[in-house]
Amino acid sequence: MTIIEIGSYDGDDTLKYAALPNSNVWSFEPNTENIIMLNKKFENVTNVKIIPKAVGIYNGKTKFNVSLEENTKTLSKSSSINDLSEYTIKNGLIKFTHQIEIDIIRMDTFIKENDIKEIDYFHCDAQGSDFDILKSFGNKIKIIKKGQVEGCKIENMYNTENLAVNIISFLEEKGFTISNKNQIEQDEWHDVNIKFFKKELLSII
Repeated sequence: MTIIEIGSYDGDDTLKYAALPNSNVWSFEPNTENIIMLNKKFENVTNVKIIPKAVGIYNGKTKFNVSLEENTKTLSKSSSINDLSEYTIKNGLIKFTHQIEIDIIRMDTFIKENDIKEIDYFHCDAQGSDFDILKSFGNKIKIIKKGQVEGCKIENMYNTENLAVNIISFLEEKGFTISNKNQIEQDEWHDVNIKFFKKELLSII
């Protein structure tokens, strides 16, 4: 079972995926400090590969904006390759402390390089980049069976087009069914999880 996770952060979800029977986990994390921790955490876990890169709509290098928690000065989940939106800056919701340069790769490039035939589960939490990451699959998006991404419902925290309504429309055009659409419509959080699966799997899920 092939699982791709974008945004490993502290590796807690990665551990859960690694514990699934016959799982093979590709976990992306761009933050250099987190990568050191994750490599140590999973050094003896043979079915997890930590990929020290961001994912986006092009291959090469990009900036990574680092955010720290105010009280502890530890790395925040809000770090991102994206700039903050005017709404976030105005309300002081997230602050970046510095930038680093990191590698970035398209998903279709990664899939071809690693000869991945199908993705049983795709989990993406990329701080405003989820829509771009989905688009970076190109025609390889058809190999995803099931997944979850995050989209903005109310105010976008980052200066991107990561709106839930856009993501849902894109996924439906690509032949996926949104399994929690009613919940999303009622949700009043800034960001919402969008769960999707291939239409042909409807009869067995």
